[in-house]
Amino acid sequence: MNEFNRLEQFAKVQQAPAVKFKDLEALVTSRIVRDQLHFAWRTDFLKVTNDTVLVPVTIQVPNGQLSFQSKDGVHSATMNVFGRVSTLTGRVVQPSKNQSAATSPTLCFSSR
Repeated sequence: MNEFNRLEQFAKVQQAPAVKFKDLEALVTSRIVRDQLHFAWRTDFLKVTNDTVLVPVTIQVPNGQLSFQSKDGVHSATMNVFGRVSTLTGRVVQPSKNQSAATSPTLCFSSR
């Protein structure tokens, strides 16, 4: 194995994983700043080793910001969340995608 193959292999190992929600990535890339969805966020820092810190990011969205749909006596709403951690130079370190759901029985659901 020559040195260029090893460099190519190293670069492929270090690249960020493929993005699942391509349409959401376009919004993040274009840096659109709007206050369409009110949410609260929190970060915590957990020391793993002397050189590594785990940083969970918690996002909380009020139910009033979601669009619920009723089906079979249950109101439900889903939301796709896309985030990206990058270095100061803009290199993507880790993309993150998640689908979150909220449900409520019709008896407990109030439309305010």
